[in-house]
Amino acid sequence: MAPDWKCCFTYEIMKTPDFNKKNKVLNVYSIKKEEIPFNDEIQNRALELQKYGLKALDSLHFASAESKNVSVLLTVDKDFVTIAKKIKSSLLIENPGIWYMKEIEYE
Repeated sequence: MAPDWKCCFTYEIMKTPDFNKKNKVLNVYSIKKEEIPFNDEIQNRALELQKYGLKALDSLHFASAESKNVSVLLTVDKDFVTIAKKIKSSLLIENPGIWYMKEIEYE
C-alpha cells in the first residue's frame, strides 16, 4: 500500500525553519484552487523522476503538476530547477523571480 502523501506538501512547508518564510509560503499555499489527489500514476512518475536526481518530495511536486497539465511550477529551490531542466517534459520549472521577469518582458 502506498503512503498517504495527501499532506506531503504541507509537511514540507512545516519543515521550513524560518518562521517568516514558513508563514509566507503557507499564505500562498492557502489560495490554491484544488488539491491534487495522490494516485499510482503520480507515484510511478515520481519514482521515475527520482532517477534524474530529484528529491522524493520534489519528484511528487513535479509529477502532480504534470498530472494536471500545469504549464509552470515555481520554486526557489535551485537544485530542483537545475535537475528539472534536464527532464523532458512540457512542464517548466522556474524560479519565481526569473519567471516573472521573462513574463513581463513579453508584455
